Amino acid sequence: MDKRYLLKAAFTFLVAGFAVTLGIWLGIPFVQAERANAKLASANNHVEEANMLMSRIEADKLGADTFLSLENINMAREAIAGAEPLLRQATDSVRAAAGDARSAAGLSSISPDYRDYLLKKAEIADLREQQLLVLGDTVSQLGNLYEAGTVIFTSLEEMDRLLGQFQVAMSLVQSNPTEASATLKQTSQTMLQVKQKLDDGYAATGFNLLTAMSQSVSDYADLSSLAAQLADASGAGDQTRAQTAAIELERKLMNTGGARTELENWWQSEINPRETLYRDLQTRMETLDQEAAGLYTTR
Repeated sequence: MDKRYLLKAAFTFLVAGFAVTLGIWLGIPFVQAERANAKLASANNHVEEANMLMSRIEADKLGADTFLSLENINMAREAIAGAEPLLRQATDSVRAAAGDARSAAGLSSISPDYRDYLLKKAEIADLREQQLLVLGDTVSQLGNLYEAGTVIFTSLEEMDRLLGQFQVAMSLVQSNPTEASATLKQTSQTMLQVKQKLDDGYAATGFNLLTAMSQSVSDYADLSSLAAQLADASGAGDQTRAQTAAIELERKLMNTGGARTELENWWQSEINPRETLYRDLQTRMETLDQEAAGLYTTR
């Protein structure tokens, strides 16, 4: 028989024997427990990395109270730009943590309690990933808001001034209708300029809040125009026309909301539900963490 064939056969036998021995060795409960511990340590490292990344997000600059100045809005815009890559990296880290925990739980010779513990750790990581995705979606929504932040803020400031002007003019309708009419007509025209600015902002960004605010401003421009008609009728002593204008003005006023209210409504519909979901996920994670801690002490 060819010696080379004998050597090859012997080598193959040795490799096969080593593989069997290695398989048996790796299947020893002690060895699998150590492998599980190593994977758990890796999962914990990934979670710590995600927490470190999250700590770098400037969440204090993204609250509902940021629309106090253009400086705050600019800082919020920068915070959002910095948060997006951090969230992506943190999501990758917790996803890796879940994979490590499930891989460890899949080892056949570890204790049932340890397997349950690892599966709960994987579930916690899954919830953390969901939480990060919710946060990422929230940041994306806020990104739309702050991209249009300058036009929103300046429009709100201008409307606050014009509404004050509107109220003063309304108080003069009976005592000084000529002055009231002139002021109300000018107020209406200026409001339409604010509306145009909001329309231009929508054309540039496609952010729907600007459309809602534009409609609100348009409604107030109509109110100012109606109030001017009331002042004109009052000045002319035309009681019939004045009464008609007053009724229409009251009807319109009852169905008109402010631009600032539109911003508050947007926040309540787009941001508050996401914040609620984030907190709910946090509660579920804390419950699972307590359950996992109980299993860890008995493993």
